[in-house]
Amino acid sequence: MVTKVTGYERPMLSFGLSTDEKPLDVLNGSMFVEMDTSKYYFFSGETNEWLEQSGGGDTPTGSDVVGSAIVGTALAG
Repeated sequence: MVTKVTGYERPMLSFGLSTDEKPLDVLNGSMFVEMDTSKYYFFSGETNEWLEQSGGGDTPTGSDVVGSAIVGTALAG
């Protein structure tokens, strides 16, 4: 579970391929989007691992994920 991101933290948005190694030197709540699979992950600072986002409904397309990430980042910062 990703813990609450405070106003002082600036999570990072990263893009890469599913074969790329995800960085571990990022802040809690950072997001990684796999461009070739459209999967997206959030970094848990508590457990120091990337957690694949899952939820109800349809799996978003790559463009939906990018749009959500940009809006979320803009609102947080």
